[in-house]
Amino acid sequence: MIFGISLSLVSLVGGLLLDFVIGDPYFRLHPVRLIGTLAERCERFFRPRYIPMVAGISTWITVCTVVVISGVLVLRIAGLLGGLIGGLYENSAGGEFVGSAIAGIVIVWASVACRDLARHAGRVHASLAKSDLAEARKRVAMIVGRDTANLDAEGIAKAATESVAESFVDGVAAPLFWAALLGPLGALAYRTFNTMDSLFGHKNERYLYFGRIAAKADDAATFLPARLASPFICVAALLTGGKPLRSWKMLLRDRLRHESPNSAHGEAAFAGALVVELGGSVSYDGVVLEKPRIGSAPDSRPCDETTIQRAVILMVVSTLLWAALMAALASLCAC
Repeated sequence: MIFGISLSLVSLVGGLLLDFVIGDPYFRLHPVRLIGTLAERCERFFRPRYIPMVAGISTWITVCTVVVISGVLVLRIAGLLGGLIGGLYENSAGGEFVGSAIAGIVIVWASVACRDLARHAGRVHASLAKSDLAEARKRVAMIVGRDTANLDAEGIAKAATESVAESFVDGVAAPLFWAALLGPLGALAYRTFNTMDSLFGHKNERYLYFGRIAAKADDAATFLPARLASPFICVAALLTGGKPLRSWKMLLRDRLRHESPNSAHGEAAFAGALVVELGGSVSYDGVVLEKPRIGSAPDSRPCDETTIQRAVILMVVSTLLWAALMAALASLCAC
């Protein structure tokens, strides 16, 4: 801490601002991609040697350990380099803090995905706005796991809106929560959990047992952020021309209507704010599943390209409101 400002606060605010400015550009050494590569290599190493569940646990422990130790080393080395530079100006303590803060900002930036989510959803909106369904299907396939080849305009818009709603929690709210509570390493650990859940947390023959710990760990880490951040969507609805009371009502009614214990919280609040219905029939690998309907009401409107645009605005405002609270939490944790 320097001048009463904590590393957690600087990393959180700086990381989010950096995400707003440059988003999530593609490059091979991006921390999340390195985590994914490490996880896949650990799977190839452990899977032939153990039964699926033991292999999955071994993979999860190994990846988490390597990532956290790497994060500690990056922060420490950055602090030492900053201290050496600061020592030239007779302020080694200040230089060490600046070095650690720069590393912390980069870690938090890599852990959140607000602008990248808005960018992808915006591309789907643009394709639908010009009635290019083929391009819209390709665009939405980049942010959802369902089959998209046969989606109509409403199905594409609904898929994109659901992705924005769900990803607000695990792509923005949760990493900021853990950054505020535990500093940049908290955000990095959460992103590691979430990345392994994305890779392995599937209930199919290959990952049913191997990916169980990854799925359960992600559920546990997202449990509090999902419940604490969702009401901020209702407040954001008030500021963006949505329906705040309806958002709150749907959040209370539909927050548990999902196979995941956390996913429906964001979707329910978004559905109410936007006056739409989410969920319903979805196809995965050619198998049609009937997901619970979220936000369903007689006056619910069908999703279209404007729904995506409104969802992105709602997500950005919710992010700003949540980030303000998390900045205050980071300040309190440093006291």
